[in-house]
Amino acid sequence: MGFLAFVRKMIDSVFDFANILIFIVALLALACFFIVKNENSKVDLNFEEWKNENYYSRDVYRKLKFGYTAFLTCITLFPLLGMLGTVMSLVMLDFSDAQGLISARSSFFVALTSTAWGIIFAIIFKVLNVFIATSADDNIRKMTELIDRKALNVDSRRVKVVDVKPGRRKWRR
Repeated sequence: MGFLAFVRKMIDSVFDFANILIFIVALLALACFFIVKNENSKVDLNFEEWKNENYYSRDVYRKLKFGYTAFLTCITLFPLLGMLGTVMSLVMLDFSDAQGLISARSSFFVALTSTAWGIIFAIIFKVLNVFIATSADDNIRKMTELIDRKALNVDSRRVKVVDVKPGRRKWRR
């Protein structure tokens, strides 16, 4: 009965109500992962061109920033959804009669598997985060600086920048 029995029981629990939500969030996280990977490659390929030609893509910046934020949020949600499935299953326990005792076993099983699925997906996607975290953070920072620089160039014709304190700027017309 070891690991294979555990895997078999986990596979059998996929379609339990409490676990379906975890799998939906897992699909969303996977989609966000691929969006971030795709937008990272666009920034890596085109950044020098955008920097030198007064052209940049706010669309790429928005997709990259939103996709990475959504991906990190999904990672955070997995353990919470696992605990929610556990609580929902335990709340539905009914010990009032013999039939309730029989159904209590399956509810308890769903409670444990929902926690396990939440932890498993959190670990998997946290490991996937290692492959995109540094490049996503760097590219978001580079794009933010580029957008700020382009906005400053456009506004510098109309607005004078006056340093008030180091690190703070005051805009004067």
